[in-house]
Amino acid sequence: MIDGQLSLIKEFLEENHIYEDLPDKAIHKLSYLVVKHSQDRGVELSIPYFWYRYGVLTQQTTSSTPEPPSPSLDSDEEKTVNNVAEMVLEKYYSSSLKEITDLTYKDAPYEVFRHWRELDKQISRLRDNYNPFFDNTPIREEIEDKIERVYDSFPVSEFPQHETDIATWYFSMIRELEMGLQNVERIHDVNCVFWGIFTLSVSQKHRYNMTEEEVLQALGISSFEEELEERRSLLQRLEQDGLDDRFDDSSDGLSATTDVVIEPILESL
Repeated sequence: MIDGQLSLIKEFLEENHIYEDLPDKAIHKLSYLVVKHSQDRGVELSIPYFWYRYGVLTQQTTSSTPEPPSPSLDSDEEKTVNNVAEMVLEKYYSSSLKEITDLTYKDAPYEVFRHWRELDKQISRLRDNYNPFFDNTPIREEIEDKIERVYDSFPVSEFPQHETDIATWYFSMIRELEMGLQNVERIHDVNCVFWGIFTLSVSQKHRYNMTEEEVLQALGISSFEEELEERRSLLQRLEQDGLDDRFDDSSDGLSATTDVVIEPILESL
């Protein structure tokens, strides 16, 4: 059942928003920040949310969602929350969704979140501005440094089931660098698929006021185990493509079969 306090926060955000409809991605992050800053002002709030690939995801309403219960706040507390919602929106207007996401990442449950975030942003910039005729040695060195930080900060002791996954990711990423970033799309895909594997487990462990079934519904999947195996298969396929390219200079990148399979899965991560 959707939480009454979360429903009230979303209502305040939508009422105070002065532009077009807020995207769901923004509502997740902004709702979390409203809770955080309201608590700093003495208002005790507790909403259903979990940590996932790009930070916080809050529980969403659907057409079949029953009427939420009372938020259990007095008029002064509601006024405070409304004022905080306005403040958080102003921050959103003066920055961007990426910067808002960075703010939530400061509270991520593991240091690796912050390191992966920086790696992801750099690879995304490279992907958007890639020029094969420029010397990309300095960029490769920066990316390698960020890869090492992700690897060194990965909580293997808490997630031993992902020891093979982090190793596959690491060697695949380093291989792409050694090949001179010939396939920028693949290094991006390897990075995203691996992160989707790890954060699937994080979503189970770091969920608050939500059942595992509610997390599954929020992610649009039916089974953690089946989804995990599907994502691992995709990571292994990407790894094999990289190995094939290492010994075949005539290859232009992903095989046609892999390309068809990977696109819809990446969009769902």
